[in-house]
Amino acid sequence: VSQSRYGAWWRYRRDWRGGAGQLVMDLGEDRDARRFYQSVGIDVWTEGELTLLPSTSLATSVLTGSDIKVVASTHHVYILDTTGIYRSSDLTTWTQITVTGTPTDLDTDGITVYISTSSKLYKIDNTTTTPTQLANKGYDRVWFAGNYLFTSLANSLHTISSSGAETKILDHFQVGFTWTTVFAVGSKVYAGGYAGNTSELYGFTISSTGTLVIGAEASQFGHNELLLSAVSHVGSVLLCTSKGIRLSTVGADSSITYGPLIDDPGAVYAAFAEGQYVWFGWPSIEANKSGTGRVNLAISTSTLQPAYATDVYTSVAGTVTGVVKFNGRIVFAVSGNGVYKSSTTNYVSSGWLSSGRVHYGSVEEKSITDALVNTEGLAAGEKIDVLVTDDDGTEIEEISGNQVGLKTLDVQLNGEKANYFEVKVTLHGPGTTTPTFHYWRTRAFPVVPPVEQYVVPLMLYSKTVINDAQGQLYSVDIKDEMEFLIEAWRSKRPLTYIENQMVRRVRLEAYEYSPTEWSDSQLGFEGTFVVRLVTL
Repeated sequence: VSQSRYGAWWRYRRDWRGGAGQLVMDLGEDRDARRFYQSVGIDVWTEGELTLLPSTSLATSVLTGSDIKVVASTHHVYILDTTGIYRSSDLTTWTQITVTGTPTDLDTDGITVYISTSSKLYKIDNTTTTPTQLANKGYDRVWFAGNYLFTSLANSLHTISSSGAETKILDHFQVGFTWTTVFAVGSKVYAGGYAGNTSELYGFTISSTGTLVIGAEASQFGHNELLLSAVSHVGSVLLCTSKGIRLSTVGADSSITYGPLIDDPGAVYAAFAEGQYVWFGWPSIEANKSGTGRVNLAISTSTLQPAYATDVYTSVAGTVTGVVKFNGRIVFAVSGNGVYKSSTTNYVSSGWLSSGRVHYGSVEEKSITDALVNTEGLAAGEKIDVLVTDDDGTEIEEISGNQVGLKTLDVQLNGEKANYFEVKVTLHGPGTTTPTFHYWRTRAFPVVPPVEQYVVPLMLYSKTVINDAQGQLYSVDIKDEMEFLIEAWRSKRPLTYIENQMVRRVRLEAYEYSPTEWSDSQLGFEGTFVVRLVTL
């Protein structure tokens, strides 16, 4: 990008796959040209395109507890809260699964689903609606990881054999410890949880008898960052904590190394991985909107920091306690409300994306001159709005269009001045289609600070008559004065120039000395020292 002071500086965006979280768009060496600040309702994951995300609808409100669990097997989605368990193969019709005791948790190996209650442990597959008792004992949590079935009860962690036999791995020394996750990365298995304000995550070793033995702590967390869940996928692990999410990898020594905290979502209780993406719970996307975020594992903005953005949502507020993908749909549970599913045919009615602060690569003031936007060509019921604001949030221009077939809008602006500008793209649709937005471009000129110059003759004479009416005699040390002026010219240090009531801060840019006569003291020439002063 040319930064000539005589031509317009331009900025554009046509690729947003770097994800959200970048407040300053283009000032600093670490800025990613594919990132933006925030979005709601916008799919950013195709190069050169912004489109509306799928809408969502209530899949069922048969369960509305505060902690709704969701898992997806090959054939069904299962949901659970303390009042019951249901499953569906189409996300429309739900069948109750009858168990003994209060339901507490469930997990799957892909085919079989394992269900824990306050008094029993069950398993069930797609061939029946009647679960089989696996153990005559209740558990708080259940996980399937690394070809092992794990359960926890209070601070105790166990494995369960295919016949239902329990093997205790550990009674955590803290009675109040809560096990929250078990996962595997290849052949390595990990389990973790928290007590009070401290989280712990452990790796396992295998004893000489082939049983799992909990080993050294695999990673440490800061105080008050509680490990709530984790999902492993293609060699990486997404850690979900009370403060956000972290991407991590497993070292040769089985240690877990995680990257920077992504704290925009707040507390994250659940995640689900498929392909290059991980969907995770996002409890407050916007006022009265909760749903999911999406991580793109194929794009990193820095070491162990993946691209992310908000994803499908529903217009209710609440903690997202479960997320899965089933038959091409995102399914998520919202505490106190029910289970929601994304549409395969419909879109949200509107969505927006904010560029962040566009500085044109400089902290100096700029004057914005024009803006250009381009779309695929609008269909009936579709509309685009592109809002340009200044650094006070004041609207400079809103570029809007809803004409069928519209592809390009080019708007001349009035040269409004600001340190930075922001561009907000809003897409509107009828619900059955979505606009496709390709790019925006703005241009601005640098506002060069005004510079004044003064050419001032300084009289360097050993004797000068001033105030003619009184005949005062003014004397200067010509040598000292010249040395002072020449040093000021060399150093370019700030000086104060006073002329009558005018005061200016200046530097001595150049000088010329015109001698006129030999001094009476025989110390050199006297004359006029002409200086060029430039304001700072």
